[in-house]
Amino acid sequence: MEEAVDLAVNECIKEGVLEKFLTAHKAEVCGMLLEEFDEEKYLKTVEARGREEGIQIGKEEGIQIGEARGREEGIQIGETRRQITTAQKLLENHVDRQVILASTGLTEEELNKIEQGEL
Repeated sequence: MEEAVDLAVNECIKEGVLEKFLTAHKAEVCGMLLEEFDEEKYLKTVEARGREEGIQIGKEEGIQIGEARGREEGIQIGETRRQITTAQKLLENHVDRQVILASTGLTEEELNKIEQGEL
């Protein structure tokens, strides 16, 4: 830790940041920084930030997954409605059941429910 503080202060001096002050009071500044630094508090802060970032990333990924599933379900619902509508029109025109089943991809049970008004 001391090495990191010393390196930071030297870098400030090199870059001209408070150069005169740090040159004159380097030991005092380094000692003060080391005294004031609370490693446990720092680690808790870093951990909390990491947790918050992880939660945010998780939320974003969850939203993306939910949107993708919603699109897939919407497409499936639309396809099912199309099958039902097509079957209803074919039934109204007295088309053979086997032709309706082959044309729509519906099952016999589903076609029965459409005929009975359950779908």
